[in-house]
Amino acid sequence: MLVSRLYVKQGACVWDIGSNLGLFSACAAYKAGPRGKVFSLEADPRYAALQMRSAATLPTAYAPIEVLCGAAADTSSLLRFAVSRQGHARSHLAEVEGQQCDETESVQQVLSVTLDFLLQHWPKPDIIKIDVEGAEALVLQGADRMLREVAPILYIEVSDQNREAVTRRFRDHGYELFKLEADGSETPVDLCGLYCIARPAQRSVAKAERQRPLARADRPAAPCNAPTLH
Repeated sequence: MLVSRLYVKQGACVWDIGSNLGLFSACAAYKAGPRGKVFSLEADPRYAALQMRSAATLPTAYAPIEVLCGAAADTSSLLRFAVSRQGHARSHLAEVEGQQCDETESVQQVLSVTLDFLLQHWPKPDIIKIDVEGAEALVLQGADRMLREVAPILYIEVSDQNREAVTRRFRDHGYELFKLEADGSETPVDLCGLYCIARPAQRSVAKAERQRPLARADRPAAPCNAPTLH
């Protein structure tokens, strides 16, 4: 995946929030290598179980992946998780407004945690990927200490109804916002949206290098050597 290829370094600690089947986690584990660490949070118990089985088969050249079944939100609590009949990638927290499945297979209880709570138990991340089907604003409301003290790079998918709230949250914590383009370059944006990179403004980053499209020679034959899910 492009995000792991560009932003995950050897030895990095990566958090995958809303990890679905764990493809990003596997790619990040490949890039981070044996000195790295990957932590995956997935609310769907079936998908979390698949990830756990796959993580146990990773080669030693990969970073280990720790999988936790739960949802990220603004509070540590019990919430309702709506499982979509049309594909679990569309499943979401039932409490999130504007997220409607055409067909809901079931509604289950799920344990929710905040990113600040996880920070008490997981190592500080260098990069966080967030893809939580409309719950982005809730997740960032529970990440005040994370954004203020750790200030990692984030790749986040932001739904239309959350664009202003998420943007305001990042701006309040001194983040700059970019759209990640298909060629690997970054375009500055005023509002968060899909394919959003949020980076602390104080970090010294070679932005000109980020803006350079990936040359053909820079592109590996495959995005990562992620193992087949079991």
